[in-house]
Amino acid sequence: MPIFSDMARPIYLIGFPGCGKSTIGKRLAKKFGKRFIDLDAYTVNSKGFSDVASYVSAHSMTSFRRVEVVALKAVSEMSDVLIACGGGTACFKANWRIMKETGLIIYLEERSEEILLERLYRERDSRPALRNLSQGGIRKWITQKRRERVPVYEQADVIIPASGL
Repeated sequence: MPIFSDMARPIYLIGFPGCGKSTIGKRLAKKFGKRFIDLDAYTVNSKGFSDVASYVSAHSMTSFRRVEVVALKAVSEMSDVLIACGGGTACFKANWRIMKETGLIIYLEERSEEILLERLYRERDSRPALRNLSQGGIRKWITQKRRERVPVYEQADVIIPASGL
């Protein structure tokens, strides 16, 4: 895939929480000679926190979204990077505009609700929106958020199925 290795501008990997953006992103970055950046980690580390859950507990999700856009602007100025964005990053117009103007947006599409449910249930304590939800509550959350987010994700420059990568 020379399109990825030949370009210096940022590559943004977007998709639903639990679809594998960080895991697959690390492999793709290595394969194409890019530096991997997990935007969530980059965002909270810049404020002295180790993860999103601890940042949100100390501040709020609204505060996280404000610092996320600042972090996104910073990484958008870097070259030869592959950035795994948080599941909600692309859903904010300011963020989408930054990504669209500065790089290539790739949607990592996971169609299996069961795979998402399994991963998100297992990782629920590290995800503020899911922390106190039962498995049934997470299933409802997935259904609602997919309805909201997938139309945004599908506007990406490239769509790649997550299954099998």
